[in-house]
Amino acid sequence: MIQRSIERIKKHGTNILNVIKYKNKYSSEYLDLSKKEFKINKKYLNKIIIRIINAYNKSKEDQKKVSKPYQIGGSWNEIIKKDYYDLIFALKKENIVECENLLSNFCRDLSRGLEFSGDYQSLSKKNKFFYFKSYYMFRFNKKIDLWKKYVGNNLKELDFPRIGNPFGLMIDGNLITSCSMRHDYYAKRILEYVGNIKKPVIHEIGGGFGGLAYYLFKRAKNKKIKYINFDIPEIIAINSYFLMLAYPNLKFRLYGEKPSDADIELLPNFAIKKMKNNSVDLVFNSHSFIEMDDFTVKEYIK
Repeated sequence: MIQRSIERIKKHGTNILNVIKYKNKYSSEYLDLSKKEFKINKKYLNKIIIRIINAYNKSKEDQKKVSKPYQIGGSWNEIIKKDYYDLIFALKKENIVECENLLSNFCRDLSRGLEFSGDYQSLSKKNKFFYFKSYYMFRFNKKIDLWKKYVGNNLKELDFPRIGNPFGLMIDGNLITSCSMRHDYYAKRILEYVGNIKKPVIHEIGGGFGGLAYYLFKRAKNKKIKYINFDIPEIIAINSYFLMLAYPNLKFRLYGEKPSDADIELLPNFAIKKMKNNSVDLVFNSHSFIEMDDFTVKEYIK
């Protein structure tokens, strides 16, 4: 116990020194926690919410029959039951209005386990967590500096859509979230790998709210790509909401819908078993494998 306390003190001492020494280009004045509105056709919004509800409830029904590697386990089991209770209840009750309300604020209220974690709650508390805000800005600036070093200088490429009431740094009219740099970097690298393939099929395991997919299609521009994401049903609901609003002109296929020539397919994790051999050009995973049991990871990659 004493040794652990000493290690924590050393760790935080190092972090404090890093925060003090690092030359931040962007101060906390750039931090934008204001409410973000995203204008969307109400009729279209209702349609996609109905599709999300139908896909979710079918996936939960089918989830009961799947083998252990595809069951929700570990820390995610607790996160889903506790932090996603309201969303699960609204989806099961097919309450369109409540689903819209919850999903429209997912970056702040449905963030545990996703990229935004509990950052908003800590940042929005006045006169508290001064160190957290300083450390947050230090990490943010470091990410931007690394992105500029390995990707480019045009911050417009990082601009994030105002879907889900996001927050971050507002720089020259561009809203940049804490995960924008990482997702855009991965998107750039992936597109470089599949650059010589006419219409590559990119498969992500554990795509979260859809950050990587957003920057993939933003960077791809006129290049045709197909993206397939497999994740647990609750996260797929958020993922579907975000991407279907971000790219209303693309074709989507959700779970339970008929196979089609969709640009984006968003499916529950256990649906991966139906993937045919040699049907994907590139498979990508970031972070989620370390949250899984060994037997689950082996099931995915076998």
